[in-house]
Amino acid sequence: MHVIHVYSGCSPQKFYEYVESKGQRIQQQAQKYNQLLLEGFKSCGAQVDAISSRPINRSLTSQIFFKGETDSYQGIRYHYVPFFNLPVLRNISVLFSVFFRVMFMKTNRNDTALVCDALNISGAMATLMAGKLRRMKTVGVVTDVPCHRPNNQKIPVHERINLQIMQKFDLYLLLTEQMSAVVNPKNKPYVVLEGHADTAMAQVLNTPEGKADKKICLYAGSLRKIYGIGNLVNGFIQANVPNTELHVYGNGDFATELTELTKQYPQIKYHGVAPNAEIVKAELAATLLVNPRPTGEDYTKYSFPSKNMEYMASGTPILTTKLPGMPADHLPHVYLIEEETADGIAAALRDLLTRDAAELHAKGTAAKAFILEEKNNVKQAEKLLSLLDTLCKSKPLR
Repeated sequence: MHVIHVYSGCSPQKFYEYVESKGQRIQQQAQKYNQLLLEGFKSCGAQVDAISSRPINRSLTSQIFFKGETDSYQGIRYHYVPFFNLPVLRNISVLFSVFFRVMFMKTNRNDTALVCDALNISGAMATLMAGKLRRMKTVGVVTDVPCHRPNNQKIPVHERINLQIMQKFDLYLLLTEQMSAVVNPKNKPYVVLEGHADTAMAQVLNTPEGKADKKICLYAGSLRKIYGIGNLVNGFIQANVPNTELHVYGNGDFATELTELTKQYPQIKYHGVAPNAEIVKAELAATLLVNPRPTGEDYTKYSFPSKNMEYMASGTPILTTKLPGMPADHLPHVYLIEEETADGIAAALRDLLTRDAAELHAKGTAAKAFILEEKNNVKQAEKLLSLLDTLCKSKPLR
């Protein structure tokens, strides 16, 4: 199978060159998700080509034009298309560049799948047009659903357009089962893969000796108030467990308030935005990893935080809400927040942070074994490739 993956990421070395070397920490989740998927395809024996507009915008550089270039990493070939780094012109130039790159790529259409980040409007349009003309299967990778926003926020026009485009793919890779009803109204073939655990984490040890002297609760992710970060911070303060600290990584609309709270409560440490490698190292030293995302909003059915997968793969136990999109097989391997309030989180923290360290370590170790065995990026990619192979042998999709 030949997989052509259309997205806006890049190889790890290029990501450092474009983003991290400039002190920026943007798009890390999308970069990691897509990189693990690409490496999964390659490990399954697929030929893999990535076509990308690169994770570059005006906040990173004032350079106006980027020419096409190529790169490679672990047998994956990256083709970076030319584009103009200006509003509107960027989208138009990416659309045409991706379209012609796919159209003129040498490949056997009967054994090729066009896999595309469906949230990338320009890339998705180009992929669908090229796929139709070349009669290739198109796979929409849907990591979030447009037009579903918290608190009844107004839906932007571009999200409505994105959803219409998203519904045109031949088959789908979805994060949750509930996504299918929205993005796949014609019930085309799909596979649900809530994320990818990095197989490389099997070589990373999480030991009792490697833990910090104090008991550390850690949160890494978006600091948006709608994600429950305020409840977590206030719950930690209320819990008031001796010899503990709360370490927070990320940025968002709660960052200013959090900074002020650290002045009043020195046991709360705000580290801002950090490279993923630094965060993983901190996860290994922590006692408990927390995801307080509330479950009451409708939008939570249409996403699954990749952070949960990373947490579990670290081997440190995780405390999380019972997200609607969380597969049932995750439940035995996580601690659950029963009441999604500051009081509820305080009660959960008091309970867990006063338990025996050996019990917590055993929970985290079991979660790591499960996620790396059942949900690693190679096994997850194999599920999609298996579906593609079955469809190729049975009947055409058009």
